[in-house]
This record gives sequence, C-alpha cells and structure tokens, in this order.
Amino acid sequence: MNPLAIEIWLYVFAAYVLVSVTMFVVARFSPYEWNNPHPCHSGPTEIVENQFSLANSFWFTIGTLMQQGSDLNPKAASTRIVGGIWWFFTLIIISSYTANLAAFLTVERM
Repeated sequence: MNPLAIEIWLYVFAAYVLVSVTMFVVARFSPYEWNNPHPCHSGPTEIVENQFSLANSFWFTIGTLMQQGSDLNPKAASTRIVGGIWWFFTLIIISSYTANLAAFLTVERM
C-alpha cells in the first residue's frame, strides 16, 4: 500500500479522535483525576477541577502521536492504561510508516 494513501491518514485521524474522546470520558468518570487546584483556600465549598478537558485530551493525544509528550500526566490507572495503549499504538504506527516509506522511496529510485 502506498504510504501516502488517503486511507491511512483517515484511519489515523479517526483513531486520534476516538482515543481523545475516550480519554476525556474515562478521566471524567475517574475520581483520581479530580483535584483541588488551590488546597490552601478553605471555604464552604471545595472547588475541584479535572485537567483532562476535551481540548486537553486532544492535546495529550496529539502530543503522544508526535512522540513529544505534553505537560499533562494521567493520575488514575484507567487513564494511564488508555494513554499507554495509545502510546504503544503510535509507536507501532510510526515505525511501520517509516519503514514502509523508506521501502517505497527505495523502489521508486530503482
């Protein structure tokens, strides 16, 4: 298959969107992803935040897709598992794509 085929890019984009939404949903359901950003402020109601908003989930996923990482670190086991599976998937995809592209360019020159 041609390494620059549109199907490959569409499948990678679909996987990117699916994993980003999955990371967002899993982080929302996990109690370990919620924390108080200002623990010194005491009041009648404690404000808790989740670092994995929809935009941050997309940012985390694209950071791992580009093998650069991000400043977001999953805290819960469930989000770490999703992130680890996504990281391993991107490692395999990038390695396969690089090898296929090198073979494709070598055959074109002969």
